[in-house]
Amino acid sequence: MDTSLLGTLPDREYRSGLAEVVKYGVILDADFFAWLEANADPVLARDPAAVRH
Repeated sequence: MDTSLLGTLPDREYRSGLAEVVKYGVILDADFFAWLEANADPVLARDPAAVRH
């Protein structure tokens, strides 16, 4: 997956999209939500390895 596009998004747009990802985790996938909680810092920093997960 090419995550380079995420680096072009303004912070507000990135965080808005991330909010949708968090909602998915809360509603449908508790394990994924737990992973998001444990990896919030690298995801917020747009670390390519983290956002590919």
